[in-house]
Amino acid sequence: MNTHYIPDIAARFDVWQRVLVTDIRAKAAELGIPPDGLTRLLTLQERWNRAYSVAENPATRTKGAVKEKTDARREYVAELRRVIRMYITYNSTVSDQEREDMGLPVHSRKRTPAPPITSRPEMEVRFPQVQQHRLVVRDSVLKGRGLPPRAAGFEVWRRMGPPNPAVEDDWRLVTQASHSPFLLTYGEEKSGLRVYYRVRWVNTRGVPGPWSEIISAVIP
Repeated sequence: MNTHYIPDIAARFDVWQRVLVTDIRAKAAELGIPPDGLTRLLTLQERWNRAYSVAENPATRTKGAVKEKTDARREYVAELRRVIRMYITYNSTVSDQEREDMGLPVHSRKRTPAPPITSRPEMEVRFPQVQQHRLVVRDSVLKGRGLPPRAAGFEVWRRMGPPNPAVEDDWRLVTQASHSPFLLTYGEEKSGLRVYYRVRWVNTRGVPGPWSEIISAVIP
C-alpha cells in the first residue's frame, strides 16, 4: 500500500483529514474501533484544528503557534496512520470504493498476511500521580527495546473488584495503545479500588498474541 497518501501541504491536509475522520466517526462501530480509540483520534483532531486555525491566521501567527501546529500534526498523523492500518487497510468490510471515498489508496490484495506475534508482553504498573496508573509494557524477548516486529500496538484489558475466581466476561477492553508507557486516569471515587490488568500484542492485521501475566494495583 502506498504510504505517501497523506497530503504535505497544510491546507490540503486539513481538508483531507476532515473528510476522512468524518467517515471514520460515522463508521467507528462497523470498523471495530473501540470508544477510547475514537476519543483519542477526535482529541488529536481537535488539537490540530485549533493549532492550524491559530497558525494560519496572520493576527495570531507566532513562532510558538507554528511549532504547535507542527507538533499537533506529527502526533495526529501518527494516530491516523495507526487507525488506518489497524481498522481500514485490510478490513474486509470496507470496500475499495469506500477507501477511495475516504481519500485512501486501494491496497494490494496480494500482500502476505502478517504472522501472529508469539512473544508475551511484560507489564509494570507505576504511580505518577494520585488517581493515575502508568502501564509500562515490554516484550518478553526484546525487553526494553520497544514493540516486537509486526506489532501495531497492544490491547489493554482490565477488571475491578475482588481477586479470583473471575470469569472472562469480567474483563473489559480499555484501548489499543500504540506505544508504551500508557497512562490511565481515574476519578476520585475510584481511589482505593484494586484494578487487575492484562495486555497482549496485536499485529498489523489486528491478530492478537498471547496474554501477559495478570498484574494488579490499587488506585492511589
